[in-house]
Amino acid sequence: MPQLDLKYSNDLTIDTKKLFFEIEQAISQQDNGAGMCKCRAYPTEQFHHSHILCQISVLPKAHRNEQFMQTLLKEIKGIVKNYTPDGCYYAVELLFSSRYYITAQKDH
Repeated sequence: MPQLDLKYSNDLTIDTKKLFFEIEQAISQQDNGAGMCKCRAYPTEQFHHSHILCQISVLPKAHRNEQFMQTLLKEIKGIVKNYTPDGCYYAVELLFSSRYYITAQKDH
């Protein structure tokens, strides 16, 4: 289950729900077993220069090799760029979760 953290200066107006949906779709198209992408947005009032930082972590798996990660990075970069105003900085980072990371849904 991928995790997405979006950090950005709050002078930007970003449709985060739409952005999250598009990124989740892009991940699913590249990796249909990835599952839901848990997404969070963190607009900040304190910043120096307008910017967007999109960080996505996935569990390491055999099929998530260099080619897979580069293809996914290119796809997500294009999506984030579409939400970035002209002259604004943006960054996208794909990460592998630690071997000691788990995610689970709590049962009743």
